[in-house]
Amino acid sequence: MERRGVAEAIVKGPKHNDPRNPDPKGDHWTVELIKESGDFVTKKHVYPEDEK
Repeated sequence: MERRGVAEAIVKGPKHNDPRNPDPKGDHWTVELIKESGDFVTKKHVYPEDEK
Protein backbone atom coordinates (compact mmCIF):
# COMPACT_ATOMS: atom_id res chain seq x y z
CA MET A 1 0.00 0.00 0.00
CA GLU A 2 2.27 2.76 -1.27
CA ARG A 3 0.63 6.16 -1.72
CA ARG A 4 2.02 9.65 -2.05
CA GLY A 5 0.75 12.75 -0.30
CA VAL A 6 -1.90 12.56 2.37
CA ALA A 7 -3.58 9.18 2.30
CA GLU A 8 -6.19 7.42 4.38
CA ALA A 9 -5.61 3.85 5.42
CA ILE A 10 -8.45 1.91 7.00
CA VAL A 11 -7.10 -0.69 9.38
CA LYS A 12 -9.43 -3.39 10.68
CA GLY A 13 -8.17 -5.06 13.78
CA PRO A 14 -8.80 -5.92 17.41
CA LYS A 15 -9.65 -3.21 19.89
CA HIS A 16 -6.61 -1.69 21.53
CA ASN A 17 -6.07 0.80 24.33
CA ASP A 18 -4.51 4.01 23.08
CA PRO A 19 -4.43 7.00 25.46
CA ARG A 20 -4.76 9.32 22.44
CA ASN A 21 -8.20 7.90 21.61
CA PRO A 22 -10.86 10.21 23.10
CA ASP A 23 -13.64 7.68 22.52
CA PRO A 24 -12.58 4.08 23.23
CA LYS A 25 -15.72 2.72 21.52
CA GLY A 26 -15.61 5.04 18.52
CA ASP A 27 -13.32 5.51 15.56
CA HIS A 28 -9.66 6.03 16.31
CA TRP A 29 -7.62 8.28 14.06
CA THR A 30 -3.86 8.58 14.09
CA VAL A 31 -1.61 10.69 11.91
CA GLU A 32 1.82 9.30 11.22
CA LEU A 33 4.83 10.73 9.42
CA ILE A 34 6.61 8.48 6.95
CA LYS A 35 10.27 9.30 7.46
CA GLU A 36 11.39 7.92 4.11
CA SER A 37 9.17 10.20 1.99
CA GLY A 38 8.25 12.88 4.52
CA ASP A 39 4.54 12.35 3.81
CA PHE A 40 1.80 12.30 6.40
CA VAL A 41 -0.59 9.35 6.49
CA THR A 42 -3.95 9.39 8.27
CA LYS A 43 -4.92 5.99 9.62
CA LYS A 44 -8.43 5.17 10.75
CA HIS A 45 -8.77 2.16 13.00
CA VAL A 46 -12.16 0.49 12.57
CA TYR A 47 -13.34 -2.00 15.15
CA PRO A 48 -15.40 -4.96 13.90
CA GLU A 49 -19.04 -4.92 14.97
CA ASP A 50 -18.82 -8.36 16.55
CA GLU A 51 -16.31 -7.14 19.14
CA LYS A 52 -18.12 -5.04 21.73
